Amino acid sequence: GYAATGSISGSILQLVNLIVGMLIYLPFVRFNMRRINQTKKMQVKKLEELVILHEEDGTSPKLMQLEGEAGEMARFLLGEIVHQLHKGEINIHYQPQVNQKGKALGAEALLRCFVESIGYLYPPLVIALLKENGYLELLRDLLIHQVFCDLKILQDQGYQHFILSLNLTAEQLVNPKLISKIQQEIDQTGINSSMIGLELTEQAAMEITQKNIAQIMRLRKLGVRIIMDDFGMGHSSMMYLLNNQFDCVKLDGSLIKQLRDSKRSAKIIESIMQLSQSLHFDVVAEYVEDQSQQQ
Repeated sequence: GYAATGSISGSILQLVNLIVGMLIYLPFVRFNMRRINQTKKMQVKKLEELVILHEEDGTSPKLMQLEGEAGEMARFLLGEIVHQLHKGEINIHYQPQVNQKGKALGAEALLRCFVESIGYLYPPLVIALLKENGYLELLRDLLIHQVFCDLKILQDQGYQHFILSLNLTAEQLVNPKLISKIQQEIDQTGINSSMIGLELTEQAAMEITQKNIAQIMRLRKLGVRIIMDDFGMGHSSMMYLLNNQFDCVKLDGSLIKQLRDSKRSAKIIESIMQLSQSLHFDVVAEYVEDQSQQQ
């Protein structure tokens, strides 16, 4: 600008033109970025729906084999998740568990994976991606380490009988390295093993064979609490109670949601509570949202 006009005013004019041009294009750039992010979220939504579909029929999706934008998104998400895991950036939220008096007795560790421009990912989608690509063991070790570190903090603050539980897949639960990992964390932190709970859903429990039950018994002998999540009145639930493998069951949320309007739900819950007293296991109710449900 200065060379063309021989004056500083030429440089100033050029600068003004540059700023005006940027201001004109900025809304279009922002609009384009929003469009790109919306497209990303749509692809993630498709992946989530695919995972839910496979959850219903008890199979594992092949996300990395998908073609087109969905496959590209699956590979992108895996890269982001694995990068976070290798950096040790594991994000856990804790959901408190309280008794009828409102006193917190424990909490459940919930994996929450955040990806820039997309937000928090559907946890089963994260698990499906890691399982398909052989990263479940890495995730398990990071989760266990973080839970033990947090338990140490709680213990130092005077919470001597607080229980933290974490969800494991059937594959993670029966892995022979699980016991040595838990023992290693116990030795390093001095945490009592009874303060750790391992949860698995009824669907995951169905994947455990008679051969793998010995692993669960070794975990219980170590002092770790075994918890069945999403417990209902299904045949598999009853069979696993018969084998006495669980220290605690968590009532399926659908039972609690129907509690106000369904006498059947109330009777089923009452039956489970009677079973818990006679078979000596604890019960946790999910989706308790008001005093009438709590009562």
